[in-house]
Amino acid sequence: MDLLGIKLKDEFSEVIGGSFSPGHDLFTINLARGKRPVNVVVKELHGFLKSYILRNGDKETQYEFTIHEQGRLVHILRFNDPDEGYHVEILVGGRLQRLFVDSGMGANGYFMVFNEDFQKIGEMSMKPLEGNDKADYGNGLPYPNFNDSSLWRGTGEVVETYLNQIIGQIALQIEAAYRKAKVDIGEPTDVSYYAQVFGVSGEELTEAAWKIGPTLGALEDHFRSRTGIIA
Repeated sequence: MDLLGIKLKDEFSEVIGGSFSPGHDLFTINLARGKRPVNVVVKELHGFLKSYILRNGDKETQYEFTIHEQGRLVHILRFNDPDEGYHVEILVGGRLQRLFVDSGMGANGYFMVFNEDFQKIGEMSMKPLEGNDKADYGNGLPYPNFNDSSLWRGTGEVVETYLNQIIGQIALQIEAAYRKAKVDIGEPTDVSYYAQVFGVSGEELTEAAWKIGPTLGALEDHFRSRTGIIA
């Protein structure tokens, strides 16, 4: 990865700087406003970086590239990161559109939505809730809850029109990821936490994990009759 900065400047005339320190996994790419649309440049950057990391990077390392155009954040590209964001599909006028909801911006209280050409088409965020007692971002916006689309607002024609579908698909992806996750029965803190989640003792949880497997989905189904539906 040592020559990444040089290679990017050689390949892309729009790249005018950034941070490409060897040994790091967080990078910044600064773009000049050029003749080509920024989403076209970002799409080509994604292809170039994906290939470059495959050849020169570490498959166990998560790489993040924050891309700015004249000081304005335009995209964040992530590689080898299972939590990079959410891919959803919607039908717009009879045509299938594949969208990407960037989860990295969730730390700021909102999510950017891009089409398959890396063009930003809108944003979405939780609506401010008065008297909210849940964890928030410190700016009055509650922590993301994808189980209720009425709690959300969106900008951009496609995002506003299909917000319910977008939120619903994200909720399904989160649920699927949750069910695949595993309890580390060798870690007392893990056992204690999930025993409380399922309403059982640590011994019962450990015994069940040895019997049916440690995935949360299997354990949830196993204890469902005793604990009800786990949120």
